[in-house]
Amino acid sequence: MKAILAVVGLSLGTVLAYSVLLTTAVPDDSEVKRLIAELDHEDFERRERADEALLAKGEAARAQLVKALAGQPSAESRLRADRILQQLDSQRLAGALKLELKTDRVKLKVGDEIKLKSTIHNTTDEDVNLYVGRNPVGVGFECGSVLTRLSDDGNAEGAASFSPTYLCGHRMGPVFMTLAPRSKLEYTMPAKLERRKNEMLQLNLGANRYFQLDAPDQGKQRLRLVHTVSDHNNLETGFNGGGRRPTNEQARFWTGVLRSNDIEIEVIPTQE
Repeated sequence: MKAILAVVGLSLGTVLAYSVLLTTAVPDDSEVKRLIAELDHEDFERRERADEALLAKGEAARAQLVKALAGQPSAESRLRADRILQQLDSQRLAGALKLELKTDRVKLKVGDEIKLKSTIHNTTDEDVNLYVGRNPVGVGFECGSVLTRLSDDGNAEGAASFSPTYLCGHRMGPVFMTLAPRSKLEYTMPAKLERRKNEMLQLNLGANRYFQLDAPDQGKQRLRLVHTVSDHNNLETGFNGGGRRPTNEQARFWTGVLRSNDIEIEVIPTQE
């Protein structure tokens, strides 16, 4: 009786709000099923539209897509359904990782070395696999391949350049790391300010100095880490025993672009 009185006591606006909530919370399985059926439609445009519509539905379509794959779909339906699920996984993981950049000093002159510390945070409650580089060059957060110089307006002005080095005969392959739930992964990149033969300044990056980044003669410079991982990176395999596989092969592989916060360093003139 109390429950009935409580419902009767609700305002019309509250009842309508609950009605809208219930309506939007329940996925329209019939519409999802219709779209899945059209993944194998004879008309290419219909297949494409169904593909896009299912992806737009997001997680509401996941259960039916998994159910369809568990049956005996055509090759075309299987290909499209599997691809949609992979894209949904990528969307779910898009914000899973956060990248932080710190420096141990902000002012330096020619001959000084700074240490750039990268911290990758896994903000989820599941293992996440991350492509971090490729041997023999190494992890991008250590060798400097992911470091970018910014212009005054915050746009990328220059990326670290690779200095040709004899690497033949080395074991080559991708390097993956598995980040445990709510964990962090830390790397340190040494960067030394030196003058080239043409008198221009540059930051020589990493222990092996495979990468360089141009630097101003004096003044401030903004730096940011930009790490891009594509589906192709996650499919790479090593040869000659190179590379490193993740500790949890069953965990999902992250794809996207990781951008750190910006830091500012200042080049000060050398005292004559």
